[in-house]
Parts: sequence; C-alpha cells; structure tokens
Amino acid sequence: MARVIVNPRELFDHLRHPRKRPVLRGITRSESPPEQHLFDYVDRESHYVWGKRYLLTVAESDEPPSIELKQSRMLLRVRPRTNEGKRQALVEEWYREQIKKTVPPLIAEWESRVGVKVERFFVQQMKTRWGSCNYKAHTIRLNTELAKKPRKCLEYVVVHEMVHLLEPTYNARFTGLLDRLAVRHEHWGY
Repeated sequence: MARVIVNPRELFDHLRHPRKRPVLRGITRSESPPEQHLFDYVDRESHYVWGKRYLLTVAESDEPPSIELKQSRMLLRVRPRTNEGKRQALVEEWYREQIKKTVPPLIAEWESRVGVKVERFFVQQMKTRWGSCNYKAHTIRLNTELAKKPRKCLEYVVVHEMVHLLEPTYNARFTGLLDRLAVRHEHWGY
C-alpha cells in the first residue's frame, strides 16, 4: 500500500497559494484543470499508471479487448481494425476500474481515522477538479486522471474529500481537522 509522504497542512497552503513551491507534484492547483492529453492510441505512446510511465503496445487479435501492464509496457489488446475512439474508450474505462479497485481499501482505512462514513464514491472524468463531495449525502467523486498520478495523490484526495464531509468549507475547522490527522498519524510521513 502507498504511504503519503506530505504534510497535509503544507499541501493545503499550497493549494490555496499555488505560487509556493510544489509540495506534491501532480496535484496542485497550478496544474488544474487536470491535464487532458490527446492520444492516437498507437504503439510507443507514453501512458502513465500510478505515476509510472508505460509505453503502449497495441496487439490486434480476435480475443476480447484487454489491457495488461508488463514491465514498462501497457499492452492494449484489441480486435482487428478497432478505431482510435474505441481504443480510447477501452483505456479510459480501464483507468476508471483501477480507481474503483484502489479506493475501497483507502476509504475503509481512513473512515475511522477521519471519523466519517462514506456512503458511496463515484469515478468520472472531471475537467477542473481532482475530486469533490456531497457532504449531505456523504458521497465522494474522484477524477479518473488520478489513476495516472502516484497513489499517494489519490490517497490524499480521498482523505481531503472525507474531511470535507465533516467540514464543507475551507476554514479553520477544516485545516484543524487536517492538522489533527497529520499530528496523530505518522502515516503522513512526519
């Protein structure tokens, strides 16, 4: 399991003041909205999974479409003559599934620490946010682009949104809750 190695208070300050030096690369407001790369989904394109770069290899066969990570390669199996749009849809759905598999253990780990119950979470493409929440319904929405960032980024966004379930605004209580998590849990890396 990934370990968060950032002081949440420093990251919160950085999100509010993007001119400060980067604290957690890939998850700052200076990079918002999340990068939307244009791909052709052909051999040797660079794609990222959990912060690691993979070169795409496209294999055409009559087998069902699939994606597999092998060493530094992302193997995309598609049926012959599959167009770019279908390849893109396969990759995007695969990223969504990576988040869906990774988030439940994070939520389970952090619910008791934060002191909140997450009723549901959703994964979707978002143009301007890494995550959001509905504090009344106790739900969280996460951006599929997080599957391309290091896992610690996903973990931070999950915890950040869980804290918003307790305090929906960016005020002293919100920063105090993040501080409490940082002080009480060496998990944050200090």
